[in-house]
Amino acid sequence: MPTSAILVTYKDMEPGVLPEFIKKATIKYEEYFKRLYFDDAGLKAYLRREVNETPAKGKLKIFISGHGGTGIQCITNDAQNRKQTVEDLTNLLHYALQKRATDPRNSKDTEVNMVSCLFGRTPVGGLGQCPAVRLHLELCRRHVYVDLVARTESVNSKAIGRTTISPRIQSIEEPISGIELNVNRVRKTPFSKIRCTYGNFSPIVEIRTYNHPMFRDEPYINSESREGKRILWADIVVDEIVKYITPSRVAGKMQKITDAKHQKLYDLLIAYEPLRLPEQLKGGMERLMPELSIHRGIHGFGLPKTAELIRNLLRTYPA
Repeated sequence: MPTSAILVTYKDMEPGVLPEFIKKATIKYEEYFKRLYFDDAGLKAYLRREVNETPAKGKLKIFISGHGGTGIQCITNDAQNRKQTVEDLTNLLHYALQKRATDPRNSKDTEVNMVSCLFGRTPVGGLGQCPAVRLHLELCRRHVYVDLVARTESVNSKAIGRTTISPRIQSIEEPISGIELNVNRVRKTPFSKIRCTYGNFSPIVEIRTYNHPMFRDEPYINSESREGKRILWADIVVDEIVKYITPSRVAGKMQKITDAKHQKLYDLLIAYEPLRLPEQLKGGMERLMPELSIHRGIHGFGLPKTAELIRNLLRTYPA
């Protein structure tokens, strides 16, 4: 039985963000692919009708698209002047799926796939502030049982292709270059996704990694395992380092990294990105510590700021 697919998005997302996605989905799902819009006042009723018309034993994917961000509990339209909060999305999906997604044992038959940058990334230790996890738990509390998939990276979407980009490129390299990201210029960043699902009737979060050498034959890693916790730790470390690196500015525009210690951290991220191995990131941070710790604080004691940042991040590494 074919899989049915429904895209729910804002109309202004389609021209610049979703053309390739829509093209591929139309080819893959053919007449079983539908498009609905947050812009329409009757969206709840439209989505519920489409869901109820899907064969009960067939699989259903609901793709939800909007701009997201790490720890941001909403998605926005392309103009970023309208939004759907986690609560809004919960209400929409609860209304549409309450007759279908009734059993956690069958959650894989109904997938909610968030086509939103960073919606699966956590800003702090643990997953309590991850928008995707919060949405999944809210649906669970309302007895709507789905699998929910979300990205932990950003995606540069153009008509000629969609490319995953790292926080380093998005937050530092791109503003410095001042050049619009181009899929022919930027090497695709290895990435992972999270899948919120059920195990023994309880919500669990799995991490799908596409390049970890230990899990090539078993790509889904439980987020509560040691390896899963280390992957989440590495994501947080990268975010903290990216926020800490401050390129010089001229007339308010980023120019280049002039601080030698910041450049060391930047090089650390470059070395980490090809394989995305948390153990490698930890080792690189440890090797940097002696060099970063040479100069003491302004009062002659304590660690310099950069060394203190790395030390504090290393302390949170899951043993």
